[in-house]
Amino acid sequence: MSKQDLALFKKVVTKQLGSEIFNYRTTIDRISTGSLKLDDFIGSLVSGTLVEIYGSESCGKSTLASVISSVTQKTSDKAIGILDVEHVWNHEYARGYGLDYSEEKLIFVQPNSGEDALALAEKMLESGLFKIVILDSVAAMLTKKQLSGDIGDATIGELARLMSVSLPKINRAASSTGSIMIFINQTRSAIGTYSPMGNATSTPGGKALKFFCSLRLELKKRDFIVSGVETIGQEIRVNIKKNKFGRNNGYVDVNLYYNHGFKPEDEIVDLCKSKGIIEARGAWIFYKDLKWNGSKALIEAVKNDKTLFLMLLSAYEELAEKERNSVSIEVLTSGGDSDDIGTDEEDTGGLDD
Repeated sequence: MSKQDLALFKKVVTKQLGSEIFNYRTTIDRISTGSLKLDDFIGSLVSGTLVEIYGSESCGKSTLASVISSVTQKTSDKAIGILDVEHVWNHEYARGYGLDYSEEKLIFVQPNSGEDALALAEKMLESGLFKIVILDSVAAMLTKKQLSGDIGDATIGELARLMSVSLPKINRAASSTGSIMIFINQTRSAIGTYSPMGNATSTPGGKALKFFCSLRLELKKRDFIVSGVETIGQEIRVNIKKNKFGRNNGYVDVNLYYNHGFKPEDEIVDLCKSKGIIEARGAWIFYKDLKWNGSKALIEAVKNDKTLFLMLLSAYEELAEKERNSVSIEVLTSGGDSDDIGTDEEDTGGLDD
């Protein structure tokens, strides 16, 4: 086939379907999660995609979404949209993580039904005014049929059907405007399903959300972070269940501090140790011609010396960029459907709630 044949084909298709079908992005625009360790592990969030963050109660799902939103507000001129389906969003708590509630920075809505929530999400994404739209949560959504019925009425599969119809449109809207749609979800016990790991769970909303999301993160609360008698945060294990733009399995442990978020000075030390940028010899830690007696001393030095922090950050970013390019090539050449990679018990059963 010659170049002229391809040009003719493109001309015919453009005349029939419009030129916009050939408008696509060849570069990947990434948004930070606010955590250096999490960004290093998952490759950050990718613009124009759908993301699902799910887990058990009080494991940091909404908190992580608040931190991501706060970081994005500082780097993007677009707004943040929050759809509070649960009707229990804590505004003061979110402000503690730096979320800006200015009219030009954030739109907060409390939809009454699942149809209203998903329709609003689509309109927000299509407008191009929002960089991130958060729906909290899928598990709390009720269809209009469920709202108008009585408690106890059989409505099996109602939410799953609604998600199956809505997600193709939402996915297209996010892709066309370069926005990110974050779905927060919960876990449920998969009754009647056997799991050899003893943890048979599922997520509400059916299977459509699993397919359309480019990134699925499962959060698990590991332990509390205590200073004296005060609890100041919690350790969270983030499991990758699906990732189309980076590493697609494994987990990373991160420390999330209340009313603060992540501490970059702690995380940069951990990352530099794991990457071999700093070297540990016995009780001493070395970086070039500098040395410290233990990790705590190095972390304290990084906190007090911004120049040292920037030196370590620059060294890490240089190495991370090389690794990221290598991973991107592997993902593009690996083939196959990543939906089947890293999934486990939550895919059991048929239609969910």
